[in-house]
Order: sequence, then C-alpha cells, then structure tokens
Amino acid sequence: MSKLKLQITQDNKSADIISLIKSITWAGAYNQVGRTLDFSLAVSEIDKNLPKISCDLGAGVRFYAGEQLLFDGFVFSRQRDTAGDLLEIGCADRGIYLKRNQAVYQFRNSTPEDIAARVCADFNIAAGSLAKTGVNISRSFPGVSLYGIIQTAYTLAAEQTGKRYMIRFAREKLEVVEKARRDSTPVLRPGSNLIGATVTESIENLTNQVAIYDKNDTLITTQKNQDLIDAYGLMQAYLRQDEGQDSAAQ
Repeated sequence: MSKLKLQITQDNKSADIISLIKSITWAGAYNQVGRTLDFSLAVSEIDKNLPKISCDLGAGVRFYAGEQLLFDGFVFSRQRDTAGDLLEIGCADRGIYLKRNQAVYQFRNSTPEDIAARVCADFNIAAGSLAKTGVNISRSFPGVSLYGIIQTAYTLAAEQTGKRYMIRFAREKLEVVEKARRDSTPVLRPGSNLIGATVTESIENLTNQVAIYDKNDTLITTQKNQDLIDAYGLMQAYLRQDEGQDSAAQ
C-alpha cells in the first residue's frame, strides 16, 4: 500500500502528523458533494517527547496516499476525551460551503454549466471544469443551498442527456464531471470507539451571514460577521421576512 501522509497547515506552517494518528476514516460518495476525514490524534500533557499538535478549527488538512491527494479540506470539529489521550478531529472539504450556503435565484433558459458558473462567481468559489450539457432549463430557487441549486440543474439536464453528473472539488476548484459507470476510488475505514466524558468544539453548524428577503424574494438586507467569514469561510443562510416582522433583529 502507498505510504500515507496527513498534512496539517496552520499559521503558515505545515507538518506531517501521520505518525501521531491512531485511526483515520476517509469517506464520501459520488452523490455527495463533500468528503469527510476523521482521525484520532495522540496527545499528552505529560509526555515531553510527544509533539504538541493543536489542529485548530479552520486549519488546513491534506491526506495523501503516496503522491495521490485523497482529501483537501479544513478542521471543522475537535473533541477531547478528558479521561484519555486522544484528540478526535473532524474535517470537511470545500463541499461543505455548497451545503451550508443558501441563496435565491431565478434562472430562465440557462444551462446547468452557466448556472454553476454564476453561483461560483457570486460566492467567490473557484470554478474548474463544468460538464457541458447544452440543455436550457428554467427554474426558481427560493432559499436553496448552493449544492441543491447546482444538483437540481444537472439532474434536470440528465433527464434529456441520459448521463449522470457528479459534483466535486479538485483542491480549491469546483468541478462537475460525467459520472463513470464504475468507480474504483479506494476507501479507507479504520476507526476506534472511546467511552468517557468529552469536550467538543465545532463550526459545522456555523452561520456567519444571513440574506433577508421579502415575500417576493427581493433582497432586503444582508447581515454578516466579517471576522468569522475571514476565519472560516462564508456560511450564508436564507431568511424570509414576513409583513411587520423585524428579521434584521432576529
């Protein structure tokens, strides 16, 4: 088996910590835009010979098998067992930004590739190769996740092309590719079970920007926390304001 490497990058410094890992699980599926990586990191307050690796929330994570990059994402959760010597780290790739950001769009006679390009441009997501369908669709998306918008567009096109499409990230770039009939991507699934008191930190459910719309889905205002956006990336939620309601305060 190819040599594994787990690289953590924070404060402009990178380190391979694979020798400190007790277990690691890399998971994903063709019909899920995001990939996840969970690993158990050995830590100790008394062993001076054990390197201290914090794996802060938002730290960059890359997982390799030999020269093949299997995962490129960020730390989204940390869990420490108070009675043990393991730090449980949960990571997600950039697909989480497609799932956690919501928006309002109305498309008329637009191809899925144009829709995907528009969404990427509006949310500062780097766009890579977007599968060409040549199929024009019309659809309204009131407060739908970015992933739901792109997936729906390509699903509608697939009804005419007879092809299957997969949304994924290649490093920082969003790609939509035609799905092959067979997928030989390797999956690594070792794991461990721990019992005891735990402390968890997570930004998986973070919302740092809210787009507020009226009943006609016209944008009223946007509320945001720029510090959290700069630290962890944009996570936008959709909120519809009813008549007489102060959604900005909410």
